[in-house]
Amino acid sequence: MLTLSVPSLDPAFPHPAETRPKALSAWLARLPYASPMETAQQLVTALYALNRRPLDETVRATLLALYRPVVARVGASLETLLAESGVPPHAQQRQIGALLRELHIEHSIGYKHLLLAQTQRRFGILHARLTSDITARLMAALRDLQIACQLTRTLLIPGLWQELHALHAYAQSANLTDSAADDVPAPGLAYRQALLMALADPPHMSHAEIVHTRRYLDPFAALTQLARAPVPTHRGFAIRTDDDAAPSLHTD
Repeated sequence: MLTLSVPSLDPAFPHPAETRPKALSAWLARLPYASPMETAQQLVTALYALNRRPLDETVRATLLALYRPVVARVGASLETLLAESGVPPHAQQRQIGALLRELHIEHSIGYKHLLLAQTQRRFGILHARLTSDITARLMAALRDLQIACQLTRTLLIPGLWQELHALHAYAQSANLTDSAADDVPAPGLAYRQALLMALADPPHMSHAEIVHTRRYLDPFAALTQLARAPVPTHRGFAIRTDDDAAPSLHTD
């Protein structure tokens, strides 16, 4: 059974959450995009409340579809601001980094709720297309959270690699590793991108080098292959999938 870390859903959660698609769309259009930090804080607050309220799966999926391009836009703006930071970063840069990580955390939680709702159904049949879409979007969201931690020079969120490994195993068992969504790669490709980014040793890279590596992996990560054992004459890397650990160099 797929296990993912999500907050409890509470019908009496004290903070309001907009659950009407038209009203949410109008609110998102009014956000102060010229101020990425203010916009990010409002998004984090809204997603935090949404992720802690029980919702119909269809409604949650509709709302996340509205949030998705806004999260990508604001996340990119925060990354641009981070590129201007020095070493060590000053207080505002640390705040920007915290907002970037929190934004990706809450975005991923929404898709975790959706996927768990699909996989934990007691009756009925899984909606294959919806499950495929959610799996791809969640893997991409977890990969983006990994990048956010690396760009902000912070430790990875505890359990992140465990969830990446578990989600890939689920995608394999459900024959979804090669099923891409409209604007995100297939789970198998996003997983390999995450693995290769970790192997690039981001703690010893500059911000620009991390960004360049991510762009390089977009077209070329598909050239890599996953195997259950070392392949003769091929350079390989060991991946422990039973622990909350990134891949390491394979020395055999």
